[in-house]
Amino acid sequence: MSLIDANSYFDEYFNFPLKIEISDGRIVKGHLICTDCNANIVMKNCIEYPSPEESQYENLTRNIGLLMIPGKHITKVLLCKNEAKLPEFLCD
Repeated sequence: MSLIDANSYFDEYFNFPLKIEISDGRIVKGHLICTDCNANIVMKNCIEYPSPEESQYENLTRNIGLLMIPGKHITKVLLCKNEAKLPEFLCD
């Protein structure tokens, strides 16, 4: 894939809502801003959800805003393509 093809491919997904699972069990939901060659992801309008073990005691969600997640800690990335059916920055 050429650099031009890669840029156009990324442009299709810029600002789309993502749901990312992190190696410690937390989940982060937000809008994709950028990524790099090390699979680091930067998102905006982020909300962090605790791991299932932590969330059983109380609601520990928090608004983060802008966030960079190192690629080495990402275990799963879900792209919410049908953005029209979703709240502004959440995906299930």
